[in-house]
Amino acid sequence: MFSIETARCIINEWRDLPEERAAFRRWTTDAEMMRHVTGTAWSDADREKFFARQRASMEKAGVCFGPARLKESGEVIGVVGAQPLELVDDWHLGWWIDPRWQGQGLATELARAALDHVLNVAKRPRAVAVIAPENHASRRVAEKIGMRHVATVPGNTLESRWKAEDVVLYGS
Repeated sequence: MFSIETARCIINEWRDLPEERAAFRRWTTDAEMMRHVTGTAWSDADREKFFARQRASMEKAGVCFGPARLKESGEVIGVVGAQPLELVDDWHLGWWIDPRWQGQGLATELARAALDHVLNVAKRPRAVAVIAPENHASRRVAEKIGMRHVATVPGNTLESRWKAEDVVLYGS
């Protein structure tokens, strides 16, 4: 069971609940929300591939990019977590926060908890955040949780499904 708790939120694995799917569909069909993730809105097939990757990550490593919920209301406010990268021996730490909840420190709170989980629960030697170079908000979150810029590399050197476009790596 994958579960990370913060002062305000809980991250867990996908349970295929209607509210999880609805929130995820809303975000992945929003071109602005997806601008720094893949550059384009996702199809139903893209979403199903994502869920399949998360199930595989849970089976392989016991972690995933899971739904983040507010404790107080249960509302799904983002996707946060970690998963092993395909082509290198690192775990990718990531966070997406619903635009309605941005600017309240939730990305930092959740990313810090996910990093702690990777380092202290999963006992990995480090985690990396893979960030689009122009995504200054995520770069600031990475820095706030103590990560530092370590390299700029083509994305497809980390995951074969990613484009050859440069991404910046922040490491713990």
